[in-house]
Amino acid sequence: MKVTLKAGDGLSGIDQTYYSVDGGDPQAYSGAFDFDSKGIHEITFWSIDKAGNLEDKTAPGHSVTLKIDGIPPTIKGSRLPAANGFGWNNTPVTVTFDCSDAESGVAGCTDPATLSNEGAGQSALGTAVDNAGNTSDTTVDDINIDLTPPSLSGAATTAPNSAGWYRDDVTVQWSASDALSGVDPDTVPADSVITGEGRNLGAGPATVSDKAGNSSGPASVTGIDIDRAGPQITGAPATSPNADGWYSKDVVIKFSCADPKLADGSDGSGVATCPSDKVLSDDGADQSATSAPAADYAGNTTPGKTVGGINIDGHSPQTTANNICIANNGWCTGSTATVALTATDVGPSGVKEIHYSVNGGPEQVATGASVNVNVSLNGSGEATVSYYAVDKAGNAETPGESALNYDNIAPMVTHTLNPAANAADWNNADTTVHFSAKDDDLGSGVGASTITPDTLVDQETAGKLVAGEAFDFAGNRGTDSVTVKLDKTPPTIGGATTASPNVNGWYAGPVTVHFTCGDTLSHVAVCPDDVTLTSNGANQSVTRTAIDYADNHQAATVAGINIDANAPSINVNGVADGGIYTLGSVPGASCTATDSLSGVNASGCSVKVTGGLANGVGTFSYTATATDKAGNTASVSGTYRVIYRFDGFLQPINDTAHQVGVSTSIFKAGSTVPVKFQLKRADGAVVQANSAPLWQVPVKGSATTAPLDESAYSDSADSGSTFRWDSSGQQYIYNWGTGGQPKNYYYRVGVKLDDGQMYFVNVGLR
Repeated sequence: MKVTLKAGDGLSGIDQTYYSVDGGDPQAYSGAFDFDSKGIHEITFWSIDKAGNLEDKTAPGHSVTLKIDGIPPTIKGSRLPAANGFGWNNTPVTVTFDCSDAESGVAGCTDPATLSNEGAGQSALGTAVDNAGNTSDTTVDDINIDLTPPSLSGAATTAPNSAGWYRDDVTVQWSASDALSGVDPDTVPADSVITGEGRNLGAGPATVSDKAGNSSGPASVTGIDIDRAGPQITGAPATSPNADGWYSKDVVIKFSCADPKLADGSDGSGVATCPSDKVLSDDGADQSATSAPAADYAGNTTPGKTVGGINIDGHSPQTTANNICIANNGWCTGSTATVALTATDVGPSGVKEIHYSVNGGPEQVATGASVNVNVSLNGSGEATVSYYAVDKAGNAETPGESALNYDNIAPMVTHTLNPAANAADWNNADTTVHFSAKDDDLGSGVGASTITPDTLVDQETAGKLVAGEAFDFAGNRGTDSVTVKLDKTPPTIGGATTASPNVNGWYAGPVTVHFTCGDTLSHVAVCPDDVTLTSNGANQSVTRTAIDYADNHQAATVAGINIDANAPSINVNGVADGGIYTLGSVPGASCTATDSLSGVNASGCSVKVTGGLANGVGTFSYTATATDKAGNTASVSGTYRVIYRFDGFLQPINDTAHQVGVSTSIFKAGSTVPVKFQLKRADGAVVQANSAPLWQVPVKGSATTAPLDESAYSDSADSGSTFRWDSSGQQYIYNWGTGGQPKNYYYRVGVKLDDGQMYFVNVGLR
């Protein structure tokens, strides 16, 4: 510390000035001196003038007290509460500072500070100041605060099938995260396994903690559906057999499925696939049909169901008759004759019974495959035995008849068809009926010339009865008959699309072809299902065949189907989406379109442009549209902007962004700064904006010491928010009044135009 003493005397003048420290020895003052003793000290001073007068050093004002403290105070910081084992807190932390000073005393000590924001590596700075102005700082750091609980979520480790179902145990994996302190690994829950069966099963709740001790809310996983058992298949014939357990026609085996209840009592996942019905049409005993497997929506499958014990016989039995009598010249003698009827079954069921009547009398029934019929031969005359056999499937043969003149049995007449009828008893080609006759061993024999000759059925018929007969040498007559059904004409079939193409002959989506069939005689057995074409292509066709019950086939083709489901491709020319163009040099917008299938329709590709301002600037929108010959339409849209040509701000402002070799203009603070510019087309022609450009409030920037280099202007300042049009100068102007603006700074001034552009320039005020 520098100590300076000044003395004065109006007459003789000062001879000597003295001072003493803390009452010590006097010392002669010869000039300002340094005093650096620490502590509190008192300096007493006095003078003697040249006349010998001594100043009273005890008088008030003749001493000064110096307090010198060169030792800074001490400061210690502490935090509350303390961090946990991971070094984290999950509540705000208060930092307290304790200050002391051994000499001048504490003048100031930083107040306690509470850190309540989340973050790692936070700190608090404390400062102590003593009364001498010495300071000390301390920092309490490494304060980590995390107030946010961690997050916990669970998800199945495997995805359900496409129907949302599982059919085995499901493992749920828990995932925890914490963005700040991190997850406490010891608290992360282990994987959960969902067992059992049911709907909306789940796992949890589970929780997790972070390293700051925050605990998450309970997390659970729900909506797990588990079905472990496949569906149940049941099957049975659609109709019941007769009392003997036989069918005489095709048997339809119908199958149905049901998905069992789940373990929790809820419905199963449901039947996804159930086998179709089966048809058994062949003759045979104890036949069976096995269905296709069934599946539920959980993916469980059940093997096919077998339905057995089906007995089918679709063919009638045939009976032979044999005369047994006392022969005399080929004639039966005696009071009675015996006609032996023996039946055999073409099918597998076997003969059940023979029906017969004698001379048109009451019908009688004999169980079994044979019976001896007693015929009374009272007197002379003709006796007849009519008969037919029935098998166990209920098939009855066409009745036959044997005639005798008391002593003979008529020959047995049988027939064959060439070609044989199909399973539906129909022929589709000319059919020859051939009859054969055989007399019993004791008969008079068949006269070959008496057998009905072959009969040709060559005219279509729904059922023509052809009768045959034969005579033995005793004149006994045997008969047989057969009904021939002949259809030589194929069925009719026609096909057409269910919808018409457009005027260009094209479809824009799937096309369904429907077939219509007809047959007036044997009727249609098979008519094709509808066919849907979904693929793109020209001149596509569909061919299908119809079949009648006589096995006649007829095919039909529907051609010339054109499908184009894809829209054309568009290329926009001239303008680009997001492009920026200068007024007067905007390219024209056009487009081209291509289509690889049906081709682009006659209207081609067109572009519609909208938007913008009256003078041609602003934002414009365009939409290019094209349609192909199938009616598919595509469009491409975009926008572009048209702006003025802006060559920079005009003098007296140097626009360093648009001018080369100039420096930032420095104006006199408080003067008026004329801000001028022109708007132009691309060719340089000056234009006016649709709406007045907006003055941008100047923004103060950095300080400057650059010298003035522009003239001082005193024009009246503008106070509005827009530039005004100067028709004589063909320019926009705004006189910026700088009064009240701090000087020695740069300022950023600018304009916002109605084309969306903003331009700025820097000027300085000194």
